[in-house]
Amino acid sequence: MSNLALQHEIADVRSPHPLFVIEGGKSESFTRPDYGIWALGALLIVAQILDGALTIGGVSTYGIAAEGNPMLRSLMGLLGLTPAVVVTKIACSALIVLLCSQAHSISWLPRALKGILGVYAILAVIPWSVMLASEYLSF
Repeated sequence: MSNLALQHEIADVRSPHPLFVIEGGKSESFTRPDYGIWALGALLIVAQILDGALTIGGVSTYGIAAEGNPMLRSLMGLLGLTPAVVVTKIACSALIVLLCSQAHSISWLPRALKGILGVYAILAVIPWSVMLASEYLSF
């Protein structure tokens, strides 16, 4: 076999996705990390941080009754404003990491995370932003 033919055959060998490793007659599948899902997870965590800061600002300005989430309002009554928001946002961020780590094996999960980001922006970040902007910018 000529060197040119050998180079051509080697060049045609491509690693399939997922990667397969064969050891002792047994194959194991390893999937590559999906960086898109982790970028989405990072956006969700940024949204959590932004909502946490806006929630603290909003509740400080308007009072605890301005918080729309009854569970978070109750937690604020038990722990105080900042600790309740921090605990909640850490728990939500941990859940986001868990969901992103499982997104490769649950086909509908990436779409659900995108939907959560959209709903989160509409129901949490935008309302607090508008309320605080109107308060501090005198709209």
